Amino acid sequence: MEEAKSKLELYFGEDEWRPAPFTEDEKERIREIMKENGLEAECLGDDVLEFSYYDGYTFVRARLEKEVNKYGVAEYILSYEEAEKDDEIHTPEALSQHDYYPGIDEAEELLEEHGIDLKKLREEAKKEYEKVKDEYVGDEEDLYESMLYEKYAEILDEEAKKEMEKWERNPRLTLKWNFNVVEVEPVVTEAYCPINIPHYHYYKGFNITLRTQSLGDIDTLLKVTDLITDMYMKYISK
Repeated sequence: MEEAKSKLELYFGEDEWRPAPFTEDEKERIREIMKENGLEAECLGDDVLEFSYYDGYTFVRARLEKEVNKYGVAEYILSYEEAEKDDEIHTPEALSQHDYYPGIDEAEELLEEHGIDLKKLREEAKKEYEKVKDEYVGDEEDLYESMLYEKYAEILDEEAKKEMEKWERNPRLTLKWNFNVVEVEPVVTEAYCPINIPHYHYYKGFNITLRTQSLGDIDTLLKVTDLITDMYMKYISK
């Protein structure tokens, strides 16, 4: 008996948890919980269950895994990611595929705000046009606009990266609830878009993680995610 116990400890280690497959009963119960909370199944594997929701405004992804310890006790790990369309971080790739680029005046204004000398840019466009006018399709003004929007895209891309980094630097919030620990952290949510040239949109999102031994706790958590994210926004706004 002592020898068998030692082998178990050797396999698991002290207080170690290992991935384990879901039973069919667990899968069915989890599917019911997710459906009750508006989430549809995306992948129901043996070790990982994935669900999602999208209504044109809110994006939700949920991922569930299971672990057991050497005593056969099971714990469920829920990762819940949510973002809203209003919190998009605009990138030049996404804007260009949806015809959201600004007019010339707005683009020039942004460049001037970032210290770009428009007179110098026009001179560069004129010199470049003289070099390529025999092969270039368009006139000097077309070339200037092309160079203008190239600079605009560079600035927008840099601003997007800074906005993403700033959002992800916000602290993680840890909540203790019903003998469980709930963690909330900022994430940049990616959303695939097939329109025109396939690309991604990026949003300021939240990831909520729960580790619990009760599937009922998962159901409860899914019903209060709005409250949790509101608490988090107040927390980082202090």
